[in-house]
Amino acid sequence: MQTYTETEQPHYRDEVEFLLIRKGNGQIDINNTLMKISEGDLIQLMPYHVHHFVLNELQQLNIIRVRCSIGLLLMTSTNRKMYLNAVKRLDKQLPIIHLTEKDQKKLETFCNEIISERKVSHNADPEPLNIALIAILSYVIEKNKNQKESIQLNIGWQCLQYVQVHHQESDLDQLKVAQALRIQKNRVDQLIKGLTGNGFHKILNQVRIRNATALLQFDELSINQIAQICGYQTQSNFYKQFKLVHDVYPSVYRETLLGKASENISLDAWSIVMVILQNCTKPFSLTDLVEATHFSKKSIELLLQRNLKTTFKQLRDEFRVQIAHSLLKSLDLSVGKVAYHVGFSDINTFTRNFKKVYGVTPSKMLHA
Repeated sequence: MQTYTETEQPHYRDEVEFLLIRKGNGQIDINNTLMKISEGDLIQLMPYHVHHFVLNELQQLNIIRVRCSIGLLLMTSTNRKMYLNAVKRLDKQLPIIHLTEKDQKKLETFCNEIISERKVSHNADPEPLNIALIAILSYVIEKNKNQKESIQLNIGWQCLQYVQVHHQESDLDQLKVAQALRIQKNRVDQLIKGLTGNGFHKILNQVRIRNATALLQFDELSINQIAQICGYQTQSNFYKQFKLVHDVYPSVYRETLLGKASENISLDAWSIVMVILQNCTKPFSLTDLVEATHFSKKSIELLLQRNLKTTFKQLRDEFRVQIAHSLLKSLDLSVGKVAYHVGFSDINTFTRNFKKVYGVTPSKMLHA
């Protein structure tokens, strides 16, 4: 949680950021496009969004900032082709949506819960909560995408966006960008440098290494495949550029990355987990999951057991309970209504599962 009382300096990051405006109003400048923002707005900022808040002396913003790696955003996908889909899924719309009061309260409550958990559970692995939060934020953005205001992006914004979308093309250069956007070749470097302070080639390499770094966590992809996906013509050049950024070669980085994880969870398992999370509040069975993912029942149970030491039913009910916990804290609803809302057919089953996760019954938690 952060409070802003004055205008920032323009900046951009290698990570993805979600900004939830809790209170106040002002403006945000994204790639030299100034937009009004106010309480209830949710902003999704990608690494190609050079941005800063613009406030006058009477304005103040209270926000929740959620920052995550592109890799974590990719993990919330239900589709193996998420990488290429994600970088191509760009259009001429503002990255800002306005939430209903109910959705805003839900997100605030969930964020508060994560902050509280980190303070009291120093030894617990925060990854499941982090993934759930990013999945929910992505879902809210997707659900409300039709309300986004269409605009004519300025030419500098278009240059940065073109590099992000087409970085996997090994022959991408300034001339290709210029021809696509119908501008002079020398303007490409000028426009990108004007926004970021760096020239075309440095930004292109930043984008490629950033996305390659995210892909290294997926052990289904070889380092050579990742180099090709991200636009490097030779593996040796990829190794060289990667070491300049991270000071280690990609193979060493991957070993360190996977070594830090308590478990090396496969992309197939993550895909299954995300489908369960997105559908858990509905009447959702193992048969429904088979239809949604095209994995067999046996494969699903095997993947969940090997990667998460759990079963489909256990994971589905745990997600339901976590969502119920957030609803009970944020909305004035009875235990019975919450149980029904998150997918439980009877209150006894809900209470039993809730106590397994939180150690108390939902009624006791409400009156604590």
